[in-house]
Amino acid sequence: MVMRYVFDLDRDFLMDIAFRINSFLPIISSLTIYPANIYFLIVQCPSMTRDIRQAYLTNLVTKDYQTIIHIYFDWIFAFLIRPYAFPPYGLYYCEGVLCTAGLSKMLIMGFLISGIPMVITTYYILMLRLHQLAVGHPNSRWKLTRRMQYIVCVSITSTSLTNLAGFVIFGTDLDNYDELIKGPQLTWLVQRGGTLLLFGEPRKTGQFMKDCHILHFAVNAFHSSCLDLLRKEFKSNVEHKM
Repeated sequence: MVMRYVFDLDRDFLMDIAFRINSFLPIISSLTIYPANIYFLIVQCPSMTRDIRQAYLTNLVTKDYQTIIHIYFDWIFAFLIRPYAFPPYGLYYCEGVLCTAGLSKMLIMGFLISGIPMVITTYYILMLRLHQLAVGHPNSRWKLTRRMQYIVCVSITSTSLTNLAGFVIFGTDLDNYDELIKGPQLTWLVQRGGTLLLFGEPRKTGQFMKDCHILHFAVNAFHSSCLDLLRKEFKSNVEHKM
């Protein structure tokens, strides 16, 4: 039977292929790609400056939590949660270990989003270090102080955590969830035995839009505050030279 939004292709082919690949992908990455990255950064890059090497390592390993961020990210998305999106529905179907263990949907959503703030923050740490290296001259007006770098990192982390909270609070099932999952578009997903995170349906606004508004406000506030601080920083650098 041909389904709306071509869901029959997902049902018959694409979902099973994606889940099979994801079942072994994090294992391969954890045993090969990430150890190789760490090895080359520590042993095989003697010409790399200490700050850049530390930033790259921080991007792979978060020292505060002793957690390998990217491995955590891979295991969450490819094994523990293993989500599969179904646009134009606001829907994640997940069939990972945590999704079949009877956890509440709020916890599942929290785990699903938790890796993103860590990856974003550590990536920006690396970008700031590379910026400092690219600027070069210590007296350049574009050079950022350590304090300014901390402010940027804290602002990014706060923005990401705000978004995480929005996903957990507002990424809840629709009021007509029971009715929707009985329809031909979604009933086959229920029969698979995983978890449906259904927070939106086509052409209708759900609670999840509130998270979009929070994200929009947080990003705008972050950009405005950072731009203002950067202007003051660069202006101070110029005045200091004069």
